[in-house]
Formats: sequence, C-alpha cells, structure tokens
Amino acid sequence: MKIEFKMHVAIVEFFNCDKSTIILLLKHFYDSTSDCITLNKDDISLMSSYVYYRYMFLMQQESSLYLDFVCKNITIDLKYKFSEKKVHEACYQINALNFVFSLLEDLNTSCDLKNLQFFDEQRQRIAVAKALI
Repeated sequence: MKIEFKMHVAIVEFFNCDKSTIILLLKHFYDSTSDCITLNKDDISLMSSYVYYRYMFLMQQESSLYLDFVCKNITIDLKYKFSEKKVHEACYQINALNFVFSLLEDLNTSCDLKNLQFFDEQRQRIAVAKALI
C-alpha cells in the first residue's frame, strides 16, 4: 500500500482488534527481510520515537480531554500558530462540525474535569480532529 503525500490513513477497529498493537508493530516492521515502511523516504525503523509518534497518532478507545476548551484540546500539542478555520476544517473532515456547532459555545466550550458532558463518540471525534490537525 502506498500512502501519498497529505493523505491520512485510519486503522479502525472491527471486532476486538487491537489498533495500538498494529501501530507498535509498524515501528518494528524492519524485521522484514524484503521491504520496509518509509515516511518521506525515510525508513521508519530508523526514526527516533519522537519523530515516529509525530506522524503516527494513536487514539485510545477511552479518549479523555483536558480541563480546557474544546479548541485547546484539539490544538494542545501544536508547535505552530493555528487558525480557527483549520480547526473547523479538521472537524468537518471527520463529520464532527455539526457536533461542535451544537455546543453552547462552539470550540470555546469548556470541558469538565470528568468529561461527563460529552459522549464517548464525541470525545473520540475531538481526539481524531487533534490527529488530523
């Protein structure tokens, strides 16, 4: 499989499939004798963990949110300035824009300490938007 520039790939759980194991196995695919996985033409087996996990995002089933705004939860690890338009774009790509607009204060809605105001699916969508950005 070849993943072209600017493409996103998602590994979706079908039934009791361990996505986190797949992500970890990708890193150790170098045990193969005939091929390798590359990212920007670099063999991922030679990448530092920091670089590897910059491009590989693992979203846990039980996504938890920081005690902050929805927007901050999506952009918390960014090292560059982001626009609200880019955040909306990520939410649109994962079909979460209607959910975000239904919130009392859109992206500026606060997340409570126990994440009780969001359903599991909504927390996961926020986590996926974070991965896309």
